[in-house]
Amino acid sequence: SGTSTTYVDNVFQSVSVGPRAMFSGWGGMQSVMLTWGFQDLGDNNPVTALMTRSQSQSLMGIWSYFLPSTLNFSANVFANYYSTALIVTHIVNVSGTIGKQFFENKLLGSITGGWGVVAVGGHNDGQLIMRAMATYQLPRVSFTLNFSTNNYQYAVPNALQSN
Repeated sequence: SGTSTTYVDNVFQSVSVGPRAMFSGWGGMQSVMLTWGFQDLGDNNPVTALMTRSQSQSLMGIWSYFLPSTLNFSANVFANYYSTALIVTHIVNVSGTIGKQFFENKLLGSITGGWGVVAVGGHNDGQLIMRAMATYQLPRVSFTLNFSTNNYQYAVPNALQSN
């Protein structure tokens, strides 16, 4: 009598690096952070190896600027590359935030706006990012009101047309 064996041999590897720096300048405190990450999934099964292999790399940079007047700014850049045997995806987002503290720093308000490009399989699509947020801080609890949209539309030309 014959036996059947299921063979699974996956290898997942990842690494990330995230240096940060804080310094004073331009009349306020500044913070800079840069993060890079890499992930790799390898399948050592000869039957499924080509279809399950995937890799991802990401890079994110954040600059924040805090003024003594309780006004603050930040700029963010994010890039991601993801690939499999079937598809390659690139994502790039750029956004900025302006925030202000009120009532002896008990109320924080901020607005964020950004734009991104998502490239999937040779098609480029835009991504609009908007957010308005308010947080009220009490001694032991805080309340946050957040309105946000992350509007992304992906459409392959002629994919929905019927013959």
